[in-house]
Amino acid sequence: MNNREIGRQGEQLAQNFLEQHDYIILEKNFCCRYGEIDLIAQVNNYLSFIEVKFCSDQSFMPLEYKIDKFKQEKIKRTAQYYLKFRNVPFDFRFDVVLINEEEAKPEIKLIQNAFWTKERV
Repeated sequence: MNNREIGRQGEQLAQNFLEQHDYIILEKNFCCRYGEIDLIAQVNNYLSFIEVKFCSDQSFMPLEYKIDKFKQEKIKRTAQYYLKFRNVPFDFRFDVVLINEEEAKPEIKLIQNAFWTKERV
């Protein structure tokens, strides 16, 4: 299995997990010139831009190592592009799903409001 297939499998695990926690998936792998967002979902009165990351060891690394400032900025710019062309009647946030795939049954951790931005389109 190549990295792309592993990534898609992880995103499907994340999607299933999120749907069990009342997230409504609106978009998968949204791409534009600024980057890609793995999942975009509605949860309660928020639009959630979701980054999915795999962990290859037994403990979850601190978030700052999984999604550095450069990656956060790419996600923010991509989210701003998305919002510019959609009439979204609620606030947005950035969530992260970490998947530890070392276990027989993957461990999934959701971090809500993982990072933020002051800017809104």
